[in-house]
Amino acid sequence: MKTTEEIIEATKGYFCYGIEKEDVQIRIEEARKMPSGSFAVDFGTGQARTAIVMAMVNPGLTVYTFDIGRSDMTNEALAERVHVRCAEQGVVNLKYYLGDAKVIVKDWDKPLHLLNIDAEGDYERTLIEVEEWYPHVVSGGTIFMQSYNLNGKYPAIKEVVDKYLDDHLGQYKFGELYHNTKVIYKL
Repeated sequence: MKTTEEIIEATKGYFCYGIEKEDVQIRIEEARKMPSGSFAVDFGTGQARTAIVMAMVNPGLTVYTFDIGRSDMTNEALAERVHVRCAEQGVVNLKYYLGDAKVIVKDWDKPLHLLNIDAEGDYERTLIEVEEWYPHVVSGGTIFMQSYNLNGKYPAIKEVVDKYLDDHLGQYKFGELYHNTKVIYKL
């Protein structure tokens, strides 16, 4: 199995806005802890660096990742890039889809051990994503809230998450902030 440093090095060219080394490290640490047969969701995935990293470190973790697409490349090109990167890393436990998280959640039926949300930053959309996806996380599961503290660029993300956790006291616990990623644990 590759070390954390080897994984970071192998994926450093996989652009992921706002993701730094410490953001990747915490995903590696948490994904390694997940039991075989567990599920993760990573949405707003872009070029899928965080999803690929989580899949690389735990072959028993099935990672579902999706995005609504990008403005700088066609959806087909994006899907091909993710497929090639998975092949480069020997990743076979990643399922990539083009789609909107707020639509996909309506039919979601799997318990989540890991949830990575790369929110777009507006209040209403972030609120929907948090309210619809957080309940799917199992007790003992981990949530990564990307762009929680991106130099104040998306204050609505922090506002939504803080309010949701205040409204659900005793169900979640804040973990550390790693660069731009807030870690949240479901109790």
